[in-house]
Amino acid sequence: MMRIAIAGRRPRRGAPLTAVGLMLCVTACSGLLDVDNPNSVPASEIHNPRSAAALLSGVHSSVSRAINAVTLVEATASDELDWVGSRDAWRALDAGNLSDPFNEFTDAAFPTLGQARWFADEAITVMNEHRAAGRLAPGNVDPVLYPRAYLYGALAYVTIADLFDRWAFSDVGAPAPAIAPANMRQVYDTAIVYLDRGIQYADSLNTAGSTAVRPWRLALYALRARAKHARAIWDMIGPVPDAPANITNGGLASDGGAVADAQAAIAQALATSSLGPDWKLTFAYSATTIGGDFGTWVNDRTEMRLGDAYVFGSASNKTWDSTRVLDPITAQRDPVLNTTATAFKAGSVYPTFTALSVREARLIVAEGALAAGDTTTFATQINTLRALNTLPAWNQATPQIRADSLLWYERQVNLYLQGRRLADMYRFGIRAAKWQLSSEAVTQPGRFLPITARECLSNPLIGGAACRI
Repeated sequence: MMRIAIAGRRPRRGAPLTAVGLMLCVTACSGLLDVDNPNSVPASEIHNPRSAAALLSGVHSSVSRAINAVTLVEATASDELDWVGSRDAWRALDAGNLSDPFNEFTDAAFPTLGQARWFADEAITVMNEHRAAGRLAPGNVDPVLYPRAYLYGALAYVTIADLFDRWAFSDVGAPAPAIAPANMRQVYDTAIVYLDRGIQYADSLNTAGSTAVRPWRLALYALRARAKHARAIWDMIGPVPDAPANITNGGLASDGGAVADAQAAIAQALATSSLGPDWKLTFAYSATTIGGDFGTWVNDRTEMRLGDAYVFGSASNKTWDSTRVLDPITAQRDPVLNTTATAFKAGSVYPTFTALSVREARLIVAEGALAAGDTTTFATQINTLRALNTLPAWNQATPQIRADSLLWYERQVNLYLQGRRLADMYRFGIRAAKWQLSSEAVTQPGRFLPITARECLSNPLIGGAACRI
């Protein structure tokens, strides 16, 4: 596979100081000294139209690796995974202590996201150059690559806003100050601007009859729905620790734009047979492409396993024997979680990662309806979701379970290991059994991950003394 090596080029503003080296490869590199590989492309060639597809392939790999790495840290801090190994840094996260910039695993995950964010922004710049030069056309630069660049950039920005209390958009040659927790909302704003631009172009391609753009157009709408929904959640818990969490309306997030985008995503999935009612955007990993941290640390090294809230542990306690979560209406083993957990285990070192889905879009519409007191729309969305697994409907007239409790439950099983759980636990008042009473997750609900040591120690505008907040 073609690799693009960026050598001797000063990165654009926004890359964490330690995130970008003198060489960056589109796909996994065997080593920084591997510069004579005939498949490597000089920095100047990144702007060559012939390199556009390889560039986007590399951004895809970089973003998928980063999201996998940082979500593993979040999942360990939530109730989705339990620490069962020997490494103290994983134990600290499992106990609910998230803000240590010297935690070795948070510190290892941080630069992967910094690289992915910078690389996606670089791809956006290159694709805009191609557009300005009139190169986006069949036979030259595939026009679908343009909205894809914005999708990957937005995925990186949304992940930063979701999982970090602070971030520094530095340049290798020019450090930037840290964004305070109370100002991290602007990172969602940037992601939404990217999605607006990607959607505008994808819509034009779709109107012109392009079928190739349709899955990417759907992904853009699904991600914009999620970004707006996540920003509404952030409004309740995001400013921590600068300000305490302010949970309103039982933790229900309401954003009309998120609902509209989610409805559009659902409609697109249903209208295209190749996508369908259970469409997902998933990242795949393998020995010949890139690996993911989930498979390495959970299935291979068994530092963590699926949490006790979800499974019955094995005799060795290093893995699990069966799932324990029961559907609240049937009182039988939940098929959604069972399918996800079984596939995760079967994936061994390379389980896939779900980034976006129609299921989440339906949950966003259902939550918006419930927040507005519209239980009819809530029931329609929840029951359509449940029908995907042939589960019986929730009865609006004589409910088997409270509507809000059902929403919490459906998010728990349908979004398992996708990076949503910790925020849901904070806003719905759910406490993990492993959290220590003195932990940040208990005493400061809303705490997420810090700027880590490798950034703050190399950034004179932050420095070691200000590493911790």
